[in-house]
Amino acid sequence: MFDTLKSGLKSQYRSYADKGKLSSKISEFNKLKKTVDFKLRRNAFSESEIKDISKTLFECADCALRCHTEQILTEENTEELSEKNSLDLKM
Repeated sequence: MFDTLKSGLKSQYRSYADKGKLSSKISEFNKLKKTVDFKLRRNAFSESEIKDISKTLFECADCALRCHTEQILTEENTEELSEKNSLDLKM
């Protein structure tokens, strides 16, 4: 079940849609997290609800991974720029 969900989400992924700023990605992650939390507070689940929750959890994890990756890349770029600026100042 998760493999089909994974392949479906991979096929729906569009890189040009992932151009937002980090703050918008973080707010999207928080929205997904609240949605998952709300859905999991219920006691009884049908099969379709379980599939919907698993899809939302996968989207939440994907969004968290994108946010983390962008934070790391931003930190690396900042470090590279500061190192370059310090080398330029020394010369």
